[in-house]
Amino acid sequence: MEDSNATANWTKVSNEGDVILGKFQFILGVPIFLFNFVAVMVLYKGKKLKFNIRIPALQMAISDMCLGLVLCLPNTFFDVSTVLCISKRYVIMAFYLVEALTVTVMNGDRFLSLQFPFHYSNIVVRSRMLLICVSFWPISVLLPILERNCAQTVSIADRESLQWSLIVFFGLVFINLLEYGFVVKFILKSFTSVKFEGNRKCVLKVTLFTGCFVVCTTPVLLLNTICAISAEPNCAFLSRMKSVLNVLPLVNSFVNPVLYCFLFTECRFQLVNLFCFWNRSLLEKNKVKRNDFYCAYQIHVSTSKTSSTDGNLFKGNGCPCGGDKA
Repeated sequence: MEDSNATANWTKVSNEGDVILGKFQFILGVPIFLFNFVAVMVLYKGKKLKFNIRIPALQMAISDMCLGLVLCLPNTFFDVSTVLCISKRYVIMAFYLVEALTVTVMNGDRFLSLQFPFHYSNIVVRSRMLLICVSFWPISVLLPILERNCAQTVSIADRESLQWSLIVFFGLVFINLLEYGFVVKFILKSFTSVKFEGNRKCVLKVTLFTGCFVVCTTPVLLLNTICAISAEPNCAFLSRMKSVLNVLPLVNSFVNPVLYCFLFTECRFQLVNLFCFWNRSLLEKNKVKRNDFYCAYQIHVSTSKTSSTDGNLFKGNGCPCGGDKA
């Protein structure tokens, strides 16, 4: 009798959590889709962005845009419409994985620009960056499917286990923290040099990029790990905590367009062109302002290259935090 009451209580709590999470998913799904749709258009038009920033940022915007679309769909859509009967949770996890891998690549790009300054342009080329980013999609799709099939094979589909996705995400968080520590340490050393400007802004950017990903991802990973090793993984407290913390990655997808798109000057110019296409005078002013900005920027880069080692270090990328001078 007690076991049946406990099961009934757990079912009630689980249903309540699913309803709460479902409402948050739909509420955040619409703006996530719209924000990232705008970001995709802006990044596509942003020809002045360096490819090492533009390609990963465009991929992240596409991934988050698809995630926002999936969040707006009901759970029953995936149970009925897909051939493999993959639940909504696995589709969302695949997009999260693409996003996490892309963030790691962007931080790795900054790391390489500092660690191998003279060979950076040979290591990081457009075709290689594109190939790496495209390869994340099959990896991110296959991992949730493989994990789901393994769970069904060992009959633990209804219980959270310490699965490959947790290990992969923890590994990516750890790698991002290592890359962040190295980049910040290098930039802080340059505080004593007057030859490199914008150090504080670079530290702030890197902290925002990495911090947002780590803060929004780590609590969910820790809670899933607790559920995996807990003797009572289906208790009411853990269920409610899951419903709350699962919103954090959605917030991250909502913030990503600001961090990886609208912070860059080129994207802000393109944003004006996108929303003010009907105002010719404003478009002309924006075009002149954009040309003036990049003329001044090219002079700044050329001066840095000839006057200091820092110019050679960044190979015309300006600050290691972005593809243009924001």
